[in-house]
Amino acid sequence: MITTPTVFILGAGASHDYGFPLGYELYKIACAQLQSNKNGWKNLRSLGFLEEEISDFSLKLYLSELESIDTFVNYNTKYERIGKAITASILMAYENEGKLINKEIDSWYRYLWNKMRTDTLSQFAENHVAFITFNYDRSLEHYLFIVLKYTFSRENEEIIEVLNKIPIIHVYGQLGNLPWQDENGRTYSSPNQSQMTEEIRKCMSMIELVYGSREVSPKFREAIELLQWAERGYFLGFGYDDINLRNLNITGYDESVIGNSFKLSGTRIGLSDKEIEIINKKYRMRIEEMESRSIYNYLKEEVEL
Repeated sequence: MITTPTVFILGAGASHDYGFPLGYELYKIACAQLQSNKNGWKNLRSLGFLEEEISDFSLKLYLSELESIDTFVNYNTKYERIGKAITASILMAYENEGKLINKEIDSWYRYLWNKMRTDTLSQFAENHVAFITFNYDRSLEHYLFIVLKYTFSRENEEIIEVLNKIPIIHVYGQLGNLPWQDENGRTYSSPNQSQMTEEIRKCMSMIELVYGSREVSPKFREAIELLQWAERGYFLGFGYDDINLRNLNITGYDESVIGNSFKLSGTRIGLSDKEIEIINKKYRMRIEEMESRSIYNYLKEEVEL
């Protein structure tokens, strides 16, 4: 059990081991699908987007040379709906339960679960842990549901009651609710083509791409409250984007907001030494300065849980 109030802040890299693309990979997949005029166009047409709109979006997205779909949409807000649609359609295809329960990888989900594990199901809710995720995927909560269910062999209702006491805040929304969260929820799997249109439409209503909409989200108020509650925070697979940090109210590491005893650190996956130096200085954090390690190795070697 983890007894020190701890918050984990998850970026795209946190879900990468479980099959999901990073931001730039997602952008490249979208460009490839749209340029090939196959699944990307088919799904968008089924949602009522016109050929001219799809073609225009496809060309501009490709030629923009930006690093994510949401960055493009924020320069071109008229494409918000189509941006949501292509994002949801791609990410849903990567939901694969077999990638979550994978004995062949050093899984940080598995490592953390075994640190949080308790003697009884009810005790699990006493973990002083919360998660703020910038990802749309639902891999973490689905993983925890699976391991709790098959460890304690209890009814779904009991698992749900306990799991709901562990905050998992999707600040930018998520790919729909899971069946245990909502009786009309979507299973953790890639929808078949006959279901795709309706499932994309559901997901579009639950994700935010435009920064202005994100900033006023009540989810960010919840996230900031969790940061105020915690004694330590760990960024995992995070890119340290200024906008994301500002939305968490930690631009410049404002001690009046978070408190001077709060400790922030995290992984450096994909970042150069110079980028780490700038981030640590600007936000007074302790992002690891040694050679980049996996989240699993970072938690195991650097974090006392």
